[in-house]
Amino acid sequence: MPCAADCVGVGARIWRWYLLVGGLAVVPIVAVPDSWWYTAWYDLLGLSSVVAIQVGARANRTRTRSAADAFYLSGYVPPAIGLVRSSASAAPAGDVASLIDATIIADRPML
Repeated sequence: MPCAADCVGVGARIWRWYLLVGGLAVVPIVAVPDSWWYTAWYDLLGLSSVVAIQVGARANRTRTRSAADAFYLSGYVPPAIGLVRSSASAAPAGDVASLIDATIIADRPML
């Protein structure tokens, strides 16, 4: 979707404001000694990025589902089948811990 004239308006100002405030909020991280304040501040910064992503995604939701989504998602089926088969063959029957370990190792190439 091409950007209309209002793309540079409110949205651009908001992300620039968030970038400025977030950049300044990171400065105390180096000044605060390792304590519960440091942990709380660090976690709050991370949480603010999650909230910003959610707000931006909801504000810019323009895409609808299409047949291309089905083709894209169907590309995950063969690797999933291979993952299940290789994990099941690597672990003895009934050994859940070995099955989990084999699954973790087998899914690395998929990432």
